[in-house]
Parts: sequence; C-alpha cells; structure tokens
Amino acid sequence: MLIPFSLAFGIAFIASLAATPMVRRVASWLGAVDHPGGRRVHQRAVPRLGGVAIFAAYFAGETAAWLAVRWRWIWPAIDRANENLLFPGHAHLRRILAVSAAALLLGLVDDLWNVGGGMKFVLQLLIAGAALALGFRIYVLSSPLGGSIALGLWGIPITVAWIMTLMNAVNLVDGVDGLAGGMVVIASLALFAISVLRGNLEAALLLTGLTGAALGFLKWNLHPATVFMGDSGSLFLGTALALITIVANFKSAAAIALIIPMVVLLVPLTEIVVTTMRRAVARRPIFEADRNHLHHQLLNIGLSTPQTVTILYSFAACAGLVAVALVHPDRRLRLLVFAALIATGTVVLRVVARTIAGKGAGRAAAKEGRRE
Repeated sequence: MLIPFSLAFGIAFIASLAATPMVRRVASWLGAVDHPGGRRVHQRAVPRLGGVAIFAAYFAGETAAWLAVRWRWIWPAIDRANENLLFPGHAHLRRILAVSAAALLLGLVDDLWNVGGGMKFVLQLLIAGAALALGFRIYVLSSPLGGSIALGLWGIPITVAWIMTLMNAVNLVDGVDGLAGGMVVIASLALFAISVLRGNLEAALLLTGLTGAALGFLKWNLHPATVFMGDSGSLFLGTALALITIVANFKSAAAIALIIPMVVLLVPLTEIVVTTMRRAVARRPIFEADRNHLHHQLLNIGLSTPQTVTILYSFAACAGLVAVALVHPDRRLRLLVFAALIATGTVVLRVVARTIAGKGAGRAAAKEGRRE
C-alpha cells in the first residue's frame, strides 16, 4: 500500500528539484523576471514561472502512482479493493489536473503579460465554473463535533467561492521567499494526516504528490530565493488544494468537514479576508497589489525574511495540529497540541518583542548621535 504514496512523493520531489533550475533559465530567457522595488522585498532580479516546474512535478508523481496501481505488473501485490480505495472508478485525478492546468495557464499568462485584475477575476470565475461542471461540488457542510447541513443549490456558489478563495489566498501569501510554498507543504501534510485518519486514501494520495512537488521547489525558493513560483505556481497550488479538499468532502458528512481545511489554511485565509476588507474600506480595487500584508508588517517591525517566514510557518503548523486534533480520537493529542500552541505563542511573542525593543533602541541611539 505504501508504494503508490512513495512514488507520488518521491518522483514529484525529485522532478521538482530537477525541473526548477531549467524553468528558471527559460524564465530568464523570456524576460519573466521580478525586479526589486515597489512592494517587492527582494534585492535583486529573480526569475519567476516556477509554477510550471511544480505542476510538471505533480503531474509526474501522481501519474507514476496511478500507473503503479493500474498496471499490476509494476506492483502485482495490489488487490482490487486497494485499487478502488486509491483511485476509485470516479477518479478525480484527471479532472484535478485539467482544472489546475487551466489555473496554471492563467497564472502563466499573467506572469508573462500581466492580466488586469478584472479580467483575472472573470477567468478565475470561469475556471471555478469548469470545476463545478466537472463534478466538483460541496454538497454538505459538516462539523467535526457532529451534525451536518445539506446545502442543496447553495452548494454551487459556495463551491465557486471556495475555489476562488484558495486560488487567491495562496497568491496573497506569495510575498516573501519560501512563504507560499512552505504554507502549502504544511497544509498538505496536515490534510494528509486527516485524510488517513478518516480513511480517505484517494485524497491522501493526491496530497502526497502536491507535498513532494512543493517541497522540491522550496530548495530553490527559500531565502535568498533564486526563483519565484509566480502567479502560475500560486494559482495552481491554490486550485489543487481547493479541489482536493472538495474530494475529501465527497465521501459523506463523516468525511473531512469543510471547517477542517479552513482551520488548516487559517493563515492564508486570514490574509485574504483582512486584505479584502482593508481594500474595500479604503475603496481600492480588490486585486490591486500593496505592501500591507501580514508578512510585510512583520518585516516592517524589523524582522528578517527568515524570521518572518519561520513565524508564519509556526502559526500554520499550529493551525494544522489543531485541525488534526479535532478529528483525532485521542484526548492526549489535544493536550499536546494545546501545550505546543502555548510554547509557540510564547516564543513568537518573545522574538517580536525583542525585535521591536532592538529597533527602538537603534532609533534612540541614532537620535542621540544626531544631537551630538
């Protein structure tokens, strides 16, 4: 049973690790490069289009797993029951690849020629509509504490909103080196654990390849980044996560409640909610870029890029642990998660307080120097 998971992760990881430098060279040749200045925080020109490598790696890893399951001469020991668990008759892999490829293409066009905000919104709406037409739909909202609500026709707008929200949530956190890719890795690992606990091996296998592809890309994207994923990467990863969480919700009201992915993705979802509200209050276009995101605020108080990313990783990991604890039957795990939250919060507050104090002392020294 472990072979498909090993293939999906291993091949996606290696393919992403190998393909990213090649995509970086192509991006440089095409002139798809982010230059310093404005809202950008990097200090030198960095090629984008890394999303192409991530998608190719995900495709390779999941296809290898699919072949291992379907072609039994690769893995003769598999039986029909396990095959149906990993890739049911209504397998979603091809549909996920088709819809996420459309999101990748939209991001690629935006990376190369800069699609306007209004047009991007319309095209994202069409992609979400295509996913709906292909059978991706949220039918039930359920709570990990019990109870469920049948959505009926309300499932249509909720599904579209969910897909578009995650597409843009990943895009918004892609503002400093390694942040978006790391967020996706953490979220995918948490959702993988929850899927295994719930017995949804199809969703777990789909998440395995995504984890490997994003993790391989991080080798080149951590600070100081030599390549960015661009909109092609953030839109693909957001779309893939949205569709896989819908697949996880397909089973029944007892499957992963939609609230669980919301907990797992708390950091990027909080970012998109706060950003949307801030721009709406200021009467600015929703898709207008700025330098007021959470990671920018942490940088503004004096934290370095690695410190900022580590803090946000910690928040994301805590959110993932909380989500796992919500579906895990062992109360001891919940106590352990609670202790981890307290420890993480304490460390983060101390780092931020020391940074602010150091920055204040620096300003005071500079002011004293000017007086002299």
